[in-house]
Amino acid sequence: MTHTRTLPRTAALLAMAGTLALGAQIEVSVSEIRSDSGNIMVALHSEDYPGPFPDERGAVSKQMAKAAPGTARFVFGDLRPGKFAVAVYHDENGNGELDTGFLGIPKEGYGFTRNAKATFGPPSFSAAEIELASEEERFDAPIKMKYRDGKL
Repeated sequence: MTHTRTLPRTAALLAMAGTLALGAQIEVSVSEIRSDSGNIMVALHSEDYPGPFPDERGAVSKQMAKAAPGTARFVFGDLRPGKFAVAVYHDENGNGELDTGFLGIPKEGYGFTRNAKATFGPPSFSAAEIELASEEERFDAPIKMKYRDGKL
């Protein structure tokens, strides 16, 4: 009987497929988080998506985690090769926004891939850009949280 031979082969193929990672992956490590107040918000932006960087509305994927002092890790998987940038902020008061003061200077922590500098406004997409060359690539993206109020 033919069907008894194909059943074990099908089961073996399905088992192997479950262990394969799909697409490229970016692992974001956000360091120097100063408190457990609020949440850490992470937004992944793609060159292929016309939304504004670093505005969350332009993100192709977003993640959030409860804040804790130290380092937080986020993984974006199943990505196609291309150019990406990540923006993070520490929403300390939990209102879902990066609070700013006079002249738009952030009152809460923030950061970008490549630790791109924010000088008189956020960095450009190209300043924070990282490139995934293949679907098998795993990219580690360390981001150091910056706080403008001088408090750690």
